Amino acid sequence: MNLFLTILTLLCARSSCALYNGTAVAVHSDTKGLPATTIYPLIKKNVWHIGDVDGYFSEKKGDIRTHLKAWHHYVPENAKDHSLIVLIHGTGAADAGWYKRKGHPHFEGFLRFGQAHAEKTESVVDCISFGWSGNNTIEDRLIAAENLTAFINAVSIRYGSVMLIGHSHGSNVALAASQQLNIPVDLILLATPIRKGNELIDPRESVFSPGTRVAGIYNIYSPVDMLQQLGSIRSGIKPTDLIAMAHSIAASGSARKMAHSINNSYNIQISLDGSEPGHKEIRLIAPHIASLIAAVKNSGKITGNFDAAIESSSGAIVLSEHASLKELGIAQRVSWQACRFVSMLAASVRDLVSGPLHCEKT
Repeated sequence: MNLFLTILTLLCARSSCALYNGTAVAVHSDTKGLPATTIYPLIKKNVWHIGDVDGYFSEKKGDIRTHLKAWHHYVPENAKDHSLIVLIHGTGAADAGWYKRKGHPHFEGFLRFGQAHAEKTESVVDCISFGWSGNNTIEDRLIAAENLTAFINAVSIRYGSVMLIGHSHGSNVALAASQQLNIPVDLILLATPIRKGNELIDPRESVFSPGTRVAGIYNIYSPVDMLQQLGSIRSGIKPTDLIAMAHSIAASGSARKMAHSINNSYNIQISLDGSEPGHKEIRLIAPHIASLIAAVKNSGKITGNFDAAIESSSGAIVLSEHASLKELGIAQRVSWQACRFVSMLAASVRDLVSGPLHCEKT
């Protein structure tokens, strides 16, 4: 038996170092194929392990495991609790690598956040990549939310805390799931198309809001993200139906900020290295989410709207209360809005190419 465990240990020692901006960020040990009961005794501390979803999260075939695309597990020194972090992709991203593939810079950034969260809270962290169809319909988002809810409720007894991180409409999947969870949950929402107002046209839209078990919401957005704004338009409107489209846009407001319906809810407008990120670029803030949350909590505000300037190389964050355009003079407001419009167009293009612009409120 000792020889068998020794062989397994050697197999699990195979690891590789992924790079993020040229810096080693996570050492992985591949434990896929090993039963869950075998994985845990072999796990080393301070190393991300790639687990076998089939062997850990389910006992039956043909169930919710099909939505769990990856399981990464991290054990810090002096771990006292167990936390679950779930990454949820947005529209059209079911096959994307950013939320599930080792070596993808965005995914490595989320693992850096998971590691920082584990060490800060002294918690063992399971980082799960949750997949769904990614189709841009209310029906698909509701089905995804139902499956996500079923998974979390089934395993919640293992965890002291749960955090859902959604990107784009993945955040709306997380919001809908929060309506039926049996455990308190924190929501990290990135570039979320806010659907407020659309429930007046389609009552099903009302589920895309926080449930009663939500402990905190961090709604992180960029003011130049045009895709976020377009995503707030009610599904099913024909491009030629300009009246219905205008009504949906008007109902959604800015499509960026959430109403403060609960305590510990925050809207955070961000810039990264002096530029406002586009719809995909916003995921690059992942390594800094733990520090951003800490800065917001340290503000002493129960709810609030903030501006956060993040410097990626140093990790420095400058947090301030969000400035309203109403505070500016007419000339400043027109100038700033013109610059913002150009930046919004550039950010949309920048999801395919590069070249950020930045607008100052002065």
